Amino acid sequence: MKVKDLQPHSRIPERSRLLNTDSHEFGHVVRINADAVGNPGHRYFRLLIDAAPGAACLWLEKDQLYELGIAIQRLLTMLPKYNDRKDPVHNTSIPESAPKSMPSVDFQVETMTLDFDELRNLFMLRVRAREEENSPGTRSIRLWASPPQMRIFSQEALEVCAAGRP
Repeated sequence: MKVKDLQPHSRIPERSRLLNTDSHEFGHVVRINADAVGNPGHRYFRLLIDAAPGAACLWLEKDQLYELGIAIQRLLTMLPKYNDRKDPVHNTSIPESAPKSMPSVDFQVETMTLDFDELRNLFMLRVRAREEENSPGTRSIRLWASPPQMRIFSQEALEVCAAGRP
């Protein structure tokens, strides 16, 4: 996993400069969850995303999920207004094991880029598919999530990673 530049940015490049024709823009997500299927030792890990344009099921390695959870927590500590306080309950992820709708995007993750846009007060996560695993026409997605959503997601991701251990 590549976590690009953990410093908050004042402005993320606009969609036209960041995305190309094989990318899918999810916008601000309704929910983002971490999940694992299978028995301990033989589990498969995934990100489940629901947004206005559709749903996504992104398969990744356990260490990718763990590193994403750690990177989010590290970035949250760099945002002074989110340190040492509880996040509001509204507008957060709802832990569930399946997306609300059938995924319109389903692929194996190659790389992820995490960033924070201070002007929008949102995290941006861009996920690229492995070349041999991508859905026709979709090689990457980009989504936006609030700090409270990402705080809950990061905790959930670390719990999912630890759940299979004795």
